[in-house]
Amino acid sequence: MIKKIFKYFLVACLLIYILILLAFLVLAFVSKFRNDNSFFGYQFLIVGSDSMQPNISSGDLLIIKKAPYKVGDIVCCQVGSFKIAHRIIEINGNTITLKGDNLDTTETVNSSQIIGTVVKTIKNASLYINVIIFCGLVLIFACLVYYFISHKRRKQQLAKTKYDKLINKLDYKKQKLKK
Repeated sequence: MIKKIFKYFLVACLLIYILILLAFLVLAFVSKFRNDNSFFGYQFLIVGSDSMQPNISSGDLLIIKKAPYKVGDIVCCQVGSFKIAHRIIEINGNTITLKGDNLDTTETVNSSQIIGTVVKTIKNASLYINVIIFCGLVLIFACLVYYFISHKRRKQQLAKTKYDKLINKLDYKKQKLKK
């Protein structure tokens, strides 16, 4: 009974994990097909530097939305091939001056480079993502081990059943010959 429950639990977890992965893959494909990296108007960015410490650290996940911005807001903008998230310290028409909280230097960008305003920060999101990936891999490994063990047992049971049938046939033939 416990084996069946364990089997159904593993299969259910694996199916849920696969469905979540498929959903993310479909969303990624659709956003690339539309040339839009947003998901219902929101974009996600994992921070790669500590330029906004102590508020935002490397490994945090920023949720960005195209919204009006003002001095003091943290915005994400495209600078060359990089996306940066810094605080607005000055707005002069289309020219916006940004500065990282942990930096001494400033950047000047055009308003067309602004991707959106940071609306939410999820601390240590890269750690959570890595844990989810690791748990998924452990789950897949457990399912494979369970499959191979149960498959080997089924083969052994099948071989034993065939052996028992063969022995019964031989016993029957011996009894028939004795008569």
